Parts: sequence; C-alpha cells; structure tokens
Amino acid sequence: ASERQVIVFTHDIVFLTDLTGYCTAQGTHLRQSYLYRGPDQPGECIDGVPWAAMKVSSRIGRLKSWLQTAETIHRRQGSETYESEARRIYGRLRDTWERAVEEVLLNGVVIRFDHAIHTQQLNGLADITDDDIRTICEGMTKSSRFVHDQAGAVADPVPSPDELRQDINILDTWIDQVRRRRDRPT
Repeated sequence: ASERQVIVFTHDIVFLTDLTGYCTAQGTHLRQSYLYRGPDQPGECIDGVPWAAMKVSSRIGRLKSWLQTAETIHRRQGSETYESEARRIYGRLRDTWERAVEEVLLNGVVIRFDHAIHTQQLNGLADITDDDIRTICEGMTKSSRFVHDQAGAVADPVPSPDELRQDINILDTWIDQVRRRRDRPT
C-alpha cells in the first residue's frame, strides 16, 4: 500500500479497525468508504467508516449533523415526526458515551475486540475524578430514558432540539476537558 493503491473489501469491523490502526501507524494514506444498504436501495457509497468503527470525535460530528436534520424535521413536520428522530439520536448518543468510556476515560487501555490491553496508556487513568463519573452516569442515564420503552405513567416527552443539542454538547465538552487535562505536561 505504500507503493500502490490497494482496495480491500470486508464485512469484518474488527479487521477494518485493525487495518486502520496499522495504516495509521505506518503513515499510509487511507481513504475509507462503506456501502450502506437501506430498505429501499441496493447500496449507497458513503465516505468514512460505519458507525460501529467510528472514533468518538467522528461520532460527535455525526450527532451534530443528525441534530441539524432533526431540527428541520421539528420545524417543518412537527413534534411527532421529530420524536422518532430524536429517540434515534439519543440511542446513538448513548452509544457514544459508551465509546467515550473506552477511548477517552479509560485512555484506550481496553477497547472491545482489540487484540491487546494497552498497558502503556495506564498512566493516563490517575486523573479520573468523581465529576467524570457523575457526568458519564448522568449522560448515559438521560440518553437511556429516551431509548428504552417507558411506563405509561412516566411518559417523559422527548427533549426539544435545543435540549438535545445541550446533551450532545455536554459529552463533547467533557471529552475536550479530559483530553486537555491529559495533554498538559506533568
């Protein structure tokens, strides 16, 4: 791949992640695309990697993009149509909180389906605070409320687009704070 173009087709997300990591470590340019097959089309070529293979920063970008679409739906089609889109985004927000625990809080020490435990990254874990834990628990709990079925007596309304934006920004800000805290010299 350092001398000529190589094309790899795979259905294996773990292999894709391994290949991406290897290419990055080697300094090899990597252009990634995937095929998304929706219910009404045979496949659409999309730049990037599928959600399951995305890093946290890419997921945050995707969440913000989906939020813009959800805001338009809310304005043009009303609350009922917006609700299903907001619930989907909250599900992906919850996924991103989980990935942030692996990638950011645990500093990449343990990543699901990775071949190794990255013990060299352990030194970054000494700064985990009670506020980190509280922020994660609150974010995941709130996201989960709108993913799982609720009892009829509870029936919390789905948050407005502004509140959904705030919830995405809480995660984005927390990630930024942890990364800045770990980047400073010791």
